[in-house]
Amino acid sequence: MLDGHWYEQEYGKDVCKEPGAGCYFCPEDDPCDFEETELPLTRFGDNTTLKSVPRSGSLVLADREAADFDFSVARVVHWGSPSKPHGFFGLSRIPTNSEEYEYSDDSESLIDSLVDHGLIERPSYTFRTDTTQNGFSITGQLTLGEKLDESTAAKHKWQTIVYSEKFHEALATVWVSSVKLSGGRRSLLPLESRASEYPGPNLTIIDTGGPIISLAIPGLLEDLEKLLRLKLRRKGYEDEKIARMFRRDENGFLYVKQRVFKYLPVLKLRLNDGSNSVSIKIYPQHYCVGVESGELGLMLQSGTVSVLGTPFFWAYSIYVNFHDHKIALFRN
Repeated sequence: MLDGHWYEQEYGKDVCKEPGAGCYFCPEDDPCDFEETELPLTRFGDNTTLKSVPRSGSLVLADREAADFDFSVARVVHWGSPSKPHGFFGLSRIPTNSEEYEYSDDSESLIDSLVDHGLIERPSYTFRTDTTQNGFSITGQLTLGEKLDESTAAKHKWQTIVYSEKFHEALATVWVSSVKLSGGRRSLLPLESRASEYPGPNLTIIDTGGPIISLAIPGLLEDLEKLLRLKLRRKGYEDEKIARMFRRDENGFLYVKQRVFKYLPVLKLRLNDGSNSVSIKIYPQHYCVGVESGELGLMLQSGTVSVLGTPFFWAYSIYVNFHDHKIALFRN
């Protein structure tokens, strides 16, 4: 939860009433002390960093209730996306690599706490995206503790949660074997030839809280720009006019005029390889968001960690079962 007093001071009165804000107002007789020098930090795939104060309270989930349920009240140290900060309902587990993550020995993930308190049966979740909306964050139906009906299993794209030294099996991670922009003549990420240049970009986090798709591929947006310029030239646009069709902001995000939307490429990713590989497609309507300037913001970035965030979920819903180490994707 975000510290409501801090959030309203930073972003205006009543901002906590907005959907997804996730505010908690520490009572005056038991305030949250953010002046402590050794507050725990939480880092996400897009480099968002929060400092937090531990609290406890009662939690009601459906017809079940748990007392003394631990949660955190947080303030933002660094926010890694163009969207406004918001609270987090964490769906991942805590990696057991204590040297990499700043968690105390008695820390427990939210989803494991829900199991231990008897609120859900297993550490799993299903998120079905509400595709009638669009924006920097997703909305939809979240079901906790579900066991996916095996009779419908053939309808889904199944993957195994990838084990890694960094994340272990605590996050919904997949193995991306290739990335391609439709209309391009070459794959952006043939691992056999470019592994030395891009060490390990194929380990990818599927993050319900991530607002963008970030891929550890230097030059991703430059390749997209080149492809877009080529298409516009073929349609008769002159270079001077093409230059006015898109721009970059100070954070490196790409914005384009709405009239060139139909020329934007499809982002194609292949998960895993061999007989268990599956292909997924992220269309422009999934990775573009309308902004106040009348332009379209492309929620794509090159980064140090590969993350499939909001644009991915406009295209696919997901089932994750940490007990069985399985992920299922179904097209929206």
